[in-house]
Amino acid sequence: MTLPRVQPIAPTWHKEPFDDPDWLFDFKYDGFRALCYLEQRRNRLISRNNNIMTRFDALADQVAAALNIDDAILDGEIIAADETGRPVFIDLLRGTHSPCYIAFRKRDRHRRDGFRRWRWRYAA
Repeated sequence: MTLPRVQPIAPTWHKEPFDDPDWLFDFKYDGFRALCYLEQRRNRLISRNNNIMTRFDALADQVAAALNIDDAILDGEIIAADETGRPVFIDLLRGTHSPCYIAFRKRDRHRRDGFRRWRWRYAA
């Protein structure tokens, strides 16, 4: 089955911090926002501008192997972390640290709104 093309969740800016049970909040990492499409024998990361990020094909395969699921679309960010786990964007650009993928939500085609209401993270 071919997964549908979807758009990443667009961030919303607010001048003041707030808390609301109807909102889901994500930490802003210093990396590339990407959708991770996991399909049988075809895993890929796609940018929010709809570009296939072939530089990270091996990372997409690692995420698929770690999760061991048939079909999924993950919404997350590619980062390069230093020894303390802190994202360092320049290392991601230079390729001096191995990239990892932080998933915010799993798209679920069985839900009307497209998302399950839980968060989890994966790092390769």
